[in-house]
Amino acid sequence: TRVRDDAAAMRLSRILTVVAGLAQIAVGVAMQQSQRSALNIALSIASLINGPILGVFLVGAFIKNAKEIHALAGMIASVGVMIYILLGTSIAWPWYALIGSSVTVTVALIATIVVRTNEVLD
Repeated sequence: TRVRDDAAAMRLSRILTVVAGLAQIAVGVAMQQSQRSALNIALSIASLINGPILGVFLVGAFIKNAKEIHALAGMIASVGVMIYILLGTSIAWPWYALIGSSVTVTVALIATIVVRTNEVLD
């Protein structure tokens, strides 16, 4: 079963990599008419995902009783906030990593308090 679980996890990671890549391409294409430079657009798109990923790393490093479900909840919330910030505000992209990681850690911390998991992981 462990091999099957590893294969399923690898398959899921490949799918999520393709989805993240397609999302970045879609945002890039949508912003073609922007007045900003290509480098500025590329860095803002990269920063859109980097903050939530940094947040998941911080959750794993500093929130000892956090499980995957808590980190995932934080990351999903953070990506939603980051998409809103990208499309609905004028916040500059250098702030994206700080905002994204802060949202991820905050939501994951709240999730560890609200959603208790009793399962023991291998």
